[in-house]
Amino acid sequence: MNKKRILIGSLCLILLFSLIGGTYAWFYVNEEVTVSYGNSVFCEAGDSLEISLLENGVANRWTSSIDYSAEQYSLVDISGDGTKLYRPTEIDEEQQPVAFLEASSTLESGVNYDYIEMELAFRSVTKMNVYLSEESFIQPVNTDNYSSNIYGNFSRDYIAGAMRVAVIEDSQLKLLWAPNSKYQLIRNENGSYQFKTGENGDSVPESAYYYYGEDENGKLVQKEIPTELYAKKTFVVDSTGARKGHSGSSPVIVSLNPDTEGGYDQKNVKIRIWFEGTDREAHQALAGGNVNVKLKFVGVAKETDVGRQAAVDAITFNQTNGSFTGLAQGMVFSTDGRKWTEYTPDSPNLPKLESGSSIYIKYPESELYFETDYITFTKN
Repeated sequence: MNKKRILIGSLCLILLFSLIGGTYAWFYVNEEVTVSYGNSVFCEAGDSLEISLLENGVANRWTSSIDYSAEQYSLVDISGDGTKLYRPTEIDEEQQPVAFLEASSTLESGVNYDYIEMELAFRSVTKMNVYLSEESFIQPVNTDNYSSNIYGNFSRDYIAGAMRVAVIEDSQLKLLWAPNSKYQLIRNENGSYQFKTGENGDSVPESAYYYYGEDENGKLVQKEIPTELYAKKTFVVDSTGARKGHSGSSPVIVSLNPDTEGGYDQKNVKIRIWFEGTDREAHQALAGGNVNVKLKFVGVAKETDVGRQAAVDAITFNQTNGSFTGLAQGMVFSTDGRKWTEYTPDSPNLPKLESGSSIYIKYPESELYFETDYITFTKN
């Protein structure tokens, strides 16, 4: 694979690799698939931002350009929220998992791995927040390569639709990214399959996103991504929209805040990449596909408006009549955590909350200030 170097204003981490042999869906939980891939990782740093790979927890080489390569590993479709990932070991008659093992990463000892994991460190002498850039992507290598697919006339490389990326800091999930909502594998009634994307104006309906995690009794069950993760921007679908000077829909990956002039602030993270078994594209019809992954991170330096945050925190909600006090021009609201609408005081456009429903309110990001934290109200 040809190495590519791309320059951006702050930090750029590019991860390019091809997964050969692909993944398999829940149908294949008792089989082994060995996957080889070639990859190159580059970092272009600017604005006093540097990066280093961690080896045994230590950042050994701070630089503006790094190369990273992992060895061969076995790849399966697994599931989890990014902080905990599980590999299915048994399925029922409906081909759904009923037993799991903890998934293993490329950082662990042994030969076979279930997901890619890298430990990275960021540092800077400048105060900034770091975000996943809008130029990041996970893409099929060749969408025209479908001659060997017995399931239909579509490329197996659309397995890219099932991939997830998580960023973990101090065991806390900072980002869970699903980059391809417009991919849609469809099974016809006659048993054959077709594949559609949202390209060229085609309409692909949004679907819920799921994962396997522990319930209150410690049992692994399928869960839906909650609206709170959308509102916090912890869970991001498609492009993050983050670029130099603007955070978009990306959450803060790390905050760098040097406390002395000329000194560095350093933060470490883990990046995990896997095929999510609950995704509709984690299917045998796409097993064996090849994907390209590129991750970029960009630093943004702004201030927090304490006054705007105080105004948001002071909003109140009357449970009896459903009215709000303290709302102001420029605030935005959302009921699903994804679509935000500007509040209009002259013609109030807030929805009427039904019992059990919630609304999120905040000030959005501006040219000078980061967005505020949101406040949540739930109708009894």
